[in-house]
Amino acid sequence: MKGDVTGDTAEGIAGARKDDSGKAPIYRGVLSYFPAAVRGVALVSAFGATKYAWNGWCYVPDGHNRYSDGLVRHLASEAEGEVLDAESGLHHDLHAAWNALARAELRIRAEKNV
Repeated sequence: MKGDVTGDTAEGIAGARKDDSGKAPIYRGVLSYFPAAVRGVALVSAFGATKYAWNGWCYVPDGHNRYSDGLVRHLASEAEGEVLDAESGLHHDLHAAWNALARAELRIRAEKNV
C-alpha cells in the first residue's frame, strides 16, 4: 500500500515524522521547565476551590481587574518581606502566578468569545 511506513527501527522507518510547527510546546516549554512552580500554582487552585468553588474564578465580575489587583497585592506583600500568604500558607509568588494565569485566561477567552 502506498505510504506504508517500512523498517524496524526508528532510524529505519521511512517517512516517520511529526509536524509540530506552530504548536505550543506545552510539556517542554512549561511543565518540564517549571514542574515545582506548576505544582505550587495547582495548590493555589485547590486552596481557592476549597474556599470558593472549582471554576468559580471565571465567573467573578470584573475578573481581569480583580485578578490584576490580587497579583499586585501578592507581589507587594512579598516585596514587604512576607514570604507566605497568611491564609493559605503558600508562597505569595505562587498566588501571583495564579492570578496572572487567571487574568490571561479571561483575556484569551474574551478574545475568542468563549
